[in-house]
Amino acid sequence: MESTIVPVTWPADLDLNDLNRFETEARRLRYQALGTVCRDMRLKCLLVAHHADDQAETIMMRLVHGRFRSGLQGMQPADWIPECQGIYGVHHSGGPQDFVSRNRPKPFPIETGGIRMLRPLLGFDKKRLIATCEELDTPWVEDHTNQDPTLTARNAVRHVMHTYKLPKALSNDSLLSLAEHMRGRLRAHATRAENLLVQRTRRTEMDLTTGSLIVDFPSASSFLPRSRISPEIQRTESAISFARNTAYLYLQRIVELISPREVSSIGQLSNAIDVIWPALSLDPPSGTRDINAHATITNVKSEADKKSSNAQPKGFCVFGVWFRPLWSPSDLVPSTLQDDAPSATNIEKSARYLLCRQPLDRNEAQNPNSCINIHPSSPPQWHLFDNRFWLWIKPSHESVMQETPLKIRMLSSKDISSLHKSMADRVEMSKAERYTDGQEENSLQSAPSKYPIDDVSCLNFMLSNTKPADLRYGVPAIFRVEESGEETLLALPTLERGFGFRTAQDVFERRVRYRKIDVGEPNKEFLRFVQGRDLRSFYEEARMGLAGVGTAKKRKFRPRVLEVE
Repeated sequence: MESTIVPVTWPADLDLNDLNRFETEARRLRYQALGTVCRDMRLKCLLVAHHADDQAETIMMRLVHGRFRSGLQGMQPADWIPECQGIYGVHHSGGPQDFVSRNRPKPFPIETGGIRMLRPLLGFDKKRLIATCEELDTPWVEDHTNQDPTLTARNAVRHVMHTYKLPKALSNDSLLSLAEHMRGRLRAHATRAENLLVQRTRRTEMDLTTGSLIVDFPSASSFLPRSRISPEIQRTESAISFARNTAYLYLQRIVELISPREVSSIGQLSNAIDVIWPALSLDPPSGTRDINAHATITNVKSEADKKSSNAQPKGFCVFGVWFRPLWSPSDLVPSTLQDDAPSATNIEKSARYLLCRQPLDRNEAQNPNSCINIHPSSPPQWHLFDNRFWLWIKPSHESVMQETPLKIRMLSSKDISSLHKSMADRVEMSKAERYTDGQEENSLQSAPSKYPIDDVSCLNFMLSNTKPADLRYGVPAIFRVEESGEETLLALPTLERGFGFRTAQDVFERRVRYRKIDVGEPNKEFLRFVQGRDLRSFYEEARMGLAGVGTAKKRKFRPRVLEVE
């Protein structure tokens, strides 16, 4: 078997006496080096030698740190290589597919691929592996630093487990059994959550151009265990806990589609469950749920709970995703018809939300990591922007941009104001030119198609027709950076693909792909891909519902047509 030595470059500011940072940096650099080598050698899988003793140590460490939910699964036999975020071809990328949904094609590809990490030895303990090596006259090699209990937390846990007699519940066999049990439980909840996603009558709608979703969340009762036991037993604290565990994984699948962050701990979704499904709260207001008497979660409520349910739900943020309620469940059916509508009770338990990227706060906007600077001499490469969009940019050969740096960042209100000013200046200039030619002032309004549409007009059109308007603050924008530091908006690469415009075509080439997401198994996709114009029509429908109109009539959005001479 051929071997390769992969060099690692340590950060210049690394303090070797800082053991915690040393361990963290060593792990990060090790996986990045291995992942890059796999990509360059066109290898799709990396095999590592974690064994059963390592798994038991991992479970013990997670018990110590209080990771009692998904953490107790331990290491997975097959997983994606960690610590490689943003490295194209290694981190969930490198094999795009132009998947076409049954309803509408996507405006640009969604990434696939990435390096898988396999652990084939998790089922074998260390003693058995050593015995196998001895039987085959193969030397067993081990890093001597693994035996120093003062070096890392894992070493300390390993020392305690091997040196002291621990209770049987903390033996290797017990810890491994616990991990297997937790994996089985989570598989059951994940399967149930996936079925709920697929079974929804109204699909989750995703607009890739803005990275936003419209979701009809199922009723709280949908998450309850289905069994032949009495309804009273199904509504016990145990059943509510079961439902919450499924709801965690359901929300995780939704949030992972658009979150700018790695959704590593589903425990942070607890508050989201309480807001979307108050009936699943483990600590409901007094009198709102008698778990021993109620036949259903939502059909018996106190007066206080009824008032609470009639109030408009409020928006909230989690994992960088802004949950925005589009309408109250009661608005879906007019109040005069609710008693006669056979499905009113089902509608009453559901909720429709618009999910989008949480707006940047001041600290995020000023963080250097929130933007990507591209030097004109840099070779073209893929950049992961906001952990959502992969962008590839190459200056044109004859373009002045070969000497001017570019910047990719989010739009701000200041950018919009500057664009509007440029548009106003252009209109005034056009009016002045018409007066010079002896034409009337209002002819600009009567015959706009006679005027060439420049980049400023295209950018303004795309932003004006992105609804809701604040979605435009979550899309990538490409700026030219002048020597003075002033930034000029050049392109909106994701919106261009949705509206069919291309600005600054002679300045630079660009490609766009959405990050890798799981849309479900073939022929069982729970997503329907839409574009900006479709999303606007859904938003207008929702806005009418919020205004108390009831079931809004679906309106067809007809965009303003701009013609170029």
